[in-house]
Amino acid sequence: MDLVPGEVMLDRPIAIAQSIIERTVGEQLPAGSFHAVEVMADPYDGGEDYLRVLIEVDDDFAEKHGKKALGLVGHMRPQLIEAGETRFPVLRFVSKADADMLRREAG
Repeated sequence: MDLVPGEVMLDRPIAIAQSIIERTVGEQLPAGSFHAVEVMADPYDGGEDYLRVLIEVDDDFAEKHGKKALGLVGHMRPQLIEAGETRFPVLRFVSKADADMLRREAG
């Protein structure tokens, strides 16, 4: 399947990944510290696709919750692999303003 960079994929595999990633973020980060989680499949120049994960957070997120955020991939990766998702999740924490800008650029 050819992917357009930034295209939001709502096929079954991405829906499963989205569910796992949202659940993991919700379990690992304090309630109210993030506002949205968006998962997109993106092609990588090296040939393998990856999961681009945008996590919309408050402006003071890094100083309050940065250490917890560092371990998120370690918590979600085994669950993704167990569900058959081999693409690596690349997390990006963005403010609401930046998330809105990225959505406009992708759309």
